[in-house]
Amino acid sequence: LDTAGALSPIKGAGTTFKPLLWSSKDAEVVSRRSVAGTFDPSGLLTGFKPTGKHYVFAASVTGKVKTAFPDGPPKGVKLPPGTNVLKASVKPLHLIVFADSDMLADFLWVHHLNLFGQPLGPGMGGQRRRGAERARQHGRER
Repeated sequence: LDTAGALSPIKGAGTTFKPLLWSSKDAEVVSRRSVAGTFDPSGLLTGFKPTGKHYVFAASVTGKVKTAFPDGPPKGVKLPPGTNVLKASVKPLHLIVFADSDMLADFLWVHHLNLFGQPLGPGMGGQRRRGAERARQHGRER
């Protein structure tokens, strides 16, 4: 993944959080600032310290949910007369959440080329492959 965020369940939410896509345990979370403007992924390995835990990139969230406004609508919001204000959902929520949309965007992973009228779409993995190989070597050295 390019620069995916990570998801975690909210304690006391009353919903079920089921991971659908997650990292290996050889991962760490880094600040967005440390990734911004980085054109050489191998540079990120300099201070790489795997945390030994999985990070969730996509999850299913299900269950009944409570309103974000238990005391009624926020100040200044006028509801039409007769509008029912719910304190909780009537039916269970069924939601798929992605930590980041980068993983869904082709332009980050595929160069769309045209060779004599034939579409080509090779992966952009050259630097990623080198970075992944360095990460594997780094793991063996520990």
